[in-house]
Parts: sequence; structure tokens; C-alpha cells
Amino acid sequence: MLSIYQRQANLFYAGYYYKGKLDGIEGPLTKEAYRNFQKDQKLKIDSIYGIETEIALIEYVKEIQKQLNNAGANIKVDGIVGTYTINAIKEFQTKSGLKADGIIGENTIEKLYDNTNVQKLDQLEWSKFKYFTRDEFKCPCGHCSGFPVEPNLQLVALLERARAYFGMPIIITSGVRCAYQNKKVGGISNSKHKVGKAADCSLNNSSANDTKLFKWFKKQPEVSYTYTGFGAVHVDIK
Repeated sequence: MLSIYQRQANLFYAGYYYKGKLDGIEGPLTKEAYRNFQKDQKLKIDSIYGIETEIALIEYVKEIQKQLNNAGANIKVDGIVGTYTINAIKEFQTKSGLKADGIIGENTIEKLYDNTNVQKLDQLEWSKFKYFTRDEFKCPCGHCSGFPVEPNLQLVALLERARAYFGMPIIITSGVRCAYQNKKVGGISNSKHKVGKAADCSLNNSSANDTKLFKWFKKQPEVSYTYTGFGAVHVDIK
């Protein structure tokens, strides 16, 4: 397992969960950081650094390292925050007009997962998506083939980015709809679900997270419309 010092470094630089000194001592601030990270990752909140917390923390850092590489860095994706990762964060912050402190705070992570770091549409294929499969967007009516239209890949790329940003599963409750299904659920006649450009979704299938997801969608340049309040968040793209 990671040393206490390395846990502190990961938790400090990758999200500012830890706010103490990097001293290798598992004190109250370190345990508080475990607890805050566990809460965000929907793990058992016990302030104990066990195997599940270790796996989640390493994967969390790996995602950040991948995004840094997508933004032009050339660092090893190993889930460990070291000098190269910190320098890559600082370089990215400087290029983005942010304070170069090497810490992935809220402003840095929003810039890091900005639309400019997403692959262009003509490069996207389902096999390249990490978190979503085509079947998750299937029309459930039982009257059509399931895909009267194909899910728009720009929409899927947006949801991939949201999944990486929040670090927790995003459940698709409604994707593609045929005319029959759209009428059945009371959708408007020109619903973008009918052309594959809309999805209803939630974080971990919990309406408690809807506001957080809704606010994030509102900031994304490709989003045309988003609303919440029915146990999921609707989002459609331009």
C-alpha cells in the first residue's frame, strides 16, 4: 500500500482533501482527508485507509494524470503524485491563467475537463469510451429496434467528461426514444431524445446529487438545455 506520506501527497495535490503538512504521520488531518475522500467516492466512511480507499485514490489520480497528458503533458500514469505530476499541474495552471500551486482545486479541474480536451467527433468510437456502452442509451419501449437513431457521440463524450469529473457512476435513465416511447413518457413532440441528442441521468442513481450535476452541465459549451427536479437530470446538446 502507499506510504502515509504518499497518501498525504495524493490527497493534497489531487483535490486538496488533505490540508496539513506532508509529514508521513497519520494524524487527525490525515484521517479527516481519508473521510472526505471516502465520502466523495461513495465508499464506506470510516476514516481508515483500507484497500478500497487505496484503489479508489490511485484510480482518481490516474484519471487526473490522463487528463494532464490529454492537455499536453507527458507523465507516467501510475496513480502516484510526484514531482513530474506536480510540475505538470503547475504548467497546466500557468497556461490556463490560474494560480500555479500544483493543487487540483475546483477551478483547475474544471479547466482540465474542459471541452477543448475532448477528442474530436470524427475520432470517437464506442470502443474508446471508458464509462458508457451503446446499450445504456437503448430505447426501452419494446416496439422498436431499440435504436431508431444512434446516440450522438458528442453527447456521450460530454457524459464521459462528467463521469470523470465527479468520480462516480452516472446512470442513464433515458437515452434514445422512438416516437412511441416519447409519447408514453410525456415527452415534448420535438424532444431531442428522438434524435439521440438528449439523456436523462443521475449520479449514482441518487436524486440527492441532481443539483450538483445540473450546475456542472450548465457550464458546458455544447449543452443546449438542462433541467432537474424529477429524480434525474435532463441534458441535451446543440
